[in-house]
Amino acid sequence: MTKIMVFRKVGRLSNQDKWFYNNEEVEIVSSFNYLGIVFSNGRSFMQATKTLADKGLRSLNSLMSLVRNMKVPLNIMFNLFDAYVLSVLN
Repeated sequence: MTKIMVFRKVGRLSNQDKWFYNNEEVEIVSSFNYLGIVFSNGRSFMQATKTLADKGLRSLNSLMSLVRNMKVPLNIMFNLFDAYVLSVLN
């Protein structure tokens, strides 16, 4: 399914702004998730930043629940953080 997202500096799209592909009207969306990054037409990456931060926090909570009752050396914890959390944030 083809969709379009319009980035504009100012103003909103009018109801007359329409795009077509193969003689069919293409749906206009205000946000789009591409490879885990949420793009929005408001020229702000706040939604993308919040989404990544939430994913990173979930990964950190998952890691902490896995090692909660273990005595893991600090250097191993750093390696686990890089693997579980930093990989999500990057």
